[in-house]
Amino acid sequence: MTGLDYSFSLGKIGVLERKIIPLSILQEIVESPLEEAFSRIKDFFLVSATFKREYKHLENIFLIEQQFLKNLCLFLIKEDSLKVILQYIDEPQTLLEKNKLRKEVLNFFNFYFETLNIVNVLRIKAYSLKEDTYDYKRQEINLINLEKKFFGFFNELLRKIYYEAEELIRKECNYLLDFLVDKYFKLFFASTRMNLFGSQLVFWYYFAKRLNCRIAKFLILGKFYNLDKEKIKAVVDYA
Repeated sequence: MTGLDYSFSLGKIGVLERKIIPLSILQEIVESPLEEAFSRIKDFFLVSATFKREYKHLENIFLIEQQFLKNLCLFLIKEDSLKVILQYIDEPQTLLEKNKLRKEVLNFFNFYFETLNIVNVLRIKAYSLKEDTYDYKRQEINLINLEKKFFGFFNELLRKIYYEAEELIRKECNYLLDFLVDKYFKLFFASTRMNLFGSQLVFWYYFAKRLNCRIAKFLILGKFYNLDKEKIKAVVDYA
């Protein structure tokens, strides 16, 4: 990434950060009726949207938003060797078959798979599920290996994920696990964001906005289905 490309991306992300719905607004609209809640958040969308009290319409709004977000961030990342992180984020197993991946790409996907391994193995442990229930595993992993790795070379973020996921499962709050995982994908890039280092700033924005969008979707669809307000509040806390 050249200095000019980087300056452009930095300036663009500075503007786009305003499209992340602040926690204070999300907390306020938990108490609002559905239509009012949508009205409060629609100005934060990257793609303009209108309200209709139909499930398919509301679902489609968030699908379009997330696809636009990915395409926008791919445009802002000028290095093709780094774009693969977003190009393969939904099917990373196929990426690992490729050769000559950059260190930054390998570092992130190692973190990605270790995070999913932790969550999945804790689920297996809690509910006595078969280990082949999940297909995210990069390698064979069992409870004994997990404990060895956990006390051996897990980094600080992975230790936090382990304890937080374990607590959520203990409280039977499994619906929060996906938001927990997304939170830590965002945090993975947070330190490099503070250092304003290359394309990491764009990756931080992608995962921050993606998490924000998923929280907003849960909030709106939760209201649509009259979901328990305390469950909606618990999700909003991950913003």
